[in-house]
Amino acid sequence: MFRMRMKNITLYTLLTTSVLFSQSEAVLFDTHCADCHATILGVNEAGGKVTNVYGAPYAKDVIDKLKAETKTKEAFVEFIKDYINEPDKRKSLYGEKAIKKFGLMPSLKGVMTESEVNELAEYLYHKYDQ
Repeated sequence: MFRMRMKNITLYTLLTTSVLFSQSEAVLFDTHCADCHATILGVNEAGGKVTNVYGAPYAKDVIDKLKAETKTKEAFVEFIKDYINEPDKRKSLYGEKAIKKFGLMPSLKGVMTESEVNELAEYLYHKYDQ
């Protein structure tokens, strides 16, 4: 009986910690990324045409393109960590056209801790898995 109860407590703790951890990662994205990297399409005020009305490429597009470029989770995570801290037009996935349209992403160095950057990079890798 005691053993079963301990297993249930352990399982509950692991599940709630996992949920809280993923919620904190989503909060990191919402706080530091979502204002520019929208997760849904925006419609311009003229109505008929679906366009990007945000300040940067869509989150899913960036993630899909980066996964195709990097090939491995480790390379994806390393790229995100590097680019968040030191964005550079030479590292841009979208080139000059996107930089002219959106500008270069501002550095988040010092805004997020190293741990938060790691959590965010892991979260982004799995954000659209399904």
